[in-house]
Amino acid sequence: MIRSVAEKARCMLIESKLNKNLWNEGVLAAVYVINRSPISALKDKTLAEAWYGYRPNLGKIKFFGCLAYLRPPKRLLDG
Repeated sequence: MIRSVAEKARCMLIESKLNKNLWNEGVLAAVYVINRSPISALKDKTLAEAWYGYRPNLGKIKFFGCLAYLRPPKRLLDG
């Protein structure tokens, strides 16, 4: 499994043309995707579904390396 995570993270970093110093984020994203991918051992359920008991919502998944903006919390903007 470690090899699968490392290969998926490496491919995601290469494809997104991000710097290697984002390796940690690549590994976290790879594990997230693996846990939400169906596997035959669970009769096409995902690992997250087997763990939590319900199907995960994949509506907010974005491409790894997509443009994102940081928005400060509202309480910091008010003060």
